[in-house]
Amino acid sequence: MSEDDLQYLIKNKILRLYDYEDINFNIIDWTYNPYDHTGYIFILHKMEYVLDLAYFFIKTRDEGIKEIIFDILNSWYLSCNDKLDNPWIFHDHATALRAFNISKFLNIMKNYISEDQFLLLQKILAIDVNKLLMDEFYSKNTNHGLDQSLSLYKASFFLEVDNILDIRNVAIERINSELKFAFCDDGGHKENSPAYLYYGVSQVLRALDIGYKYEKENTKIYFPLDLLKKSCLVLGYFVQFNEKMPLIGDTVEFKINNFLLNKISIHNCKEYKNYIYLISNGREGLKPDKDFLFLKNSGYAIVKDFDNKLNLVFKCKHISNYHRHDDDLNFTLFYDNEEWFIDGGLYQYSEKDEFRKYLRSHLSHNLTYPKNFKAHRNLQKSLKTHINNLSSENIYKFEGYSY
Repeated sequence: MSEDDLQYLIKNKILRLYDYEDINFNIIDWTYNPYDHTGYIFILHKMEYVLDLAYFFIKTRDEGIKEIIFDILNSWYLSCNDKLDNPWIFHDHATALRAFNISKFLNIMKNYISEDQFLLLQKILAIDVNKLLMDEFYSKNTNHGLDQSLSLYKASFFLEVDNILDIRNVAIERINSELKFAFCDDGGHKENSPAYLYYGVSQVLRALDIGYKYEKENTKIYFPLDLLKKSCLVLGYFVQFNEKMPLIGDTVEFKINNFLLNKISIHNCKEYKNYIYLISNGREGLKPDKDFLFLKNSGYAIVKDFDNKLNLVFKCKHISNYHRHDDDLNFTLFYDNEEWFIDGGLYQYSEKDEFRKYLRSHLSHNLTYPKNFKAHRNLQKSLKTHINNLSSENIYKFEGYSY
C-alpha cells in the first residue's frame, strides 16, 4: 500500500480500492459483497492492510494507528466469530492468508501490544486455525490448499493451545502432499497456465523458507531439488522475448524476476543460469544449449529461436480443473518482437461474467473445433488427452490429442 493510501486509511478509516468499492471501516459490514465474484471479499478478509498499518506503526510509533488496527480486528471478531459457515468471511484462500497475516502481525507487534490485545489476536487466529483444520474446508490438491497448509504451519508457532504439535504435524503432512501433487515430473505445474507455474515455484520456495526459519535443519518440509531446477528452467522457457509470459490460461501480463531463488542452493546450477538468461532476454545468465523443450507430462511443447526472437508454445493436457481453460491444442506465437498469435489470459476471477466465460471457452483460443459442440471439463473424460513429440534432428514436430 502506498504511504498516501495509508495516510488516508489512518485519517478516515477508509481503505481505497481502485478496482472496487472503497472499504469504510466506520460502517463496515463484514458479510457484505457488492460483486458477483470474490475479488473484493479476498482483499477485505485476507487483512493485508492490517500488516501495512502495523509496519507503519513500528515506523512512526503513532498510537492512533494501533487503535485503528484493533478497532478493525475487534469489529471483525464481534461480527464474524459466530458466522463460521459464511462463504465470504471464510473464503478458502482469504482465510488462509488472514491466518498467515495474523501470525505475522503477532510476531512483529509482540512487544507493542497489551494482554487484552494479545488475547483478541489469539481468538481470531484460533477461529481461522480450527476452520483450516477441517477436512471439508481443506482445498486439497490446489494452490489454495498449499497456502492453507503453509498458513496452518506458520500459525502453529504463534497460537497458544495444548494440541499445537498435532496442528503442526497436520500442516507438515498437508504441505508435503500438496508440493508432491502440484508439479509434474517434467517440471511443469498442473494448474493450466505459466502464471501458476510461477506461483507454484514461489510457493515451493516459501515452504522451504518457512520450514527452515522455524525448525532449521530439523524441518520436515521437503521438495526435490532436481525438480525445482526443472521447474525454474520451464518457467524461463515460457518467457517471450518481450520478457513477458504468453497469456495462456489464468495468466496476466507481468514481468517475472529471480524472486527468491538466491535464497537456496540452486543459484549456481546450470538450470538457474539458463532461467536468468531467459527472463533477462540474454542480458545475464547462461544461454540454454537447446531451443526446444518438450513436456509430455504437463502437456507443453516450447520452441525458442534465439536469433529470430521466436517463441512458440503449444498446449494439450487436462490434469486439473483449477484455472482450467478449454484450450487443449491451443498455441501462442511471438516473433520478431511482436505477438502474432495471442491468448486472452485471466481477465478476472468472476466466473459469472460473460466475458470471463468467453475467455475460458474454446471459442477464444487459437485452435480448430467442431461446430455446435461445447467443451467439457470432466477430468475422467480427458484421461487420454496427450501430446506427442515427433521431432527429427532438424525439424521440430509435435501433435496433440484432445478428448
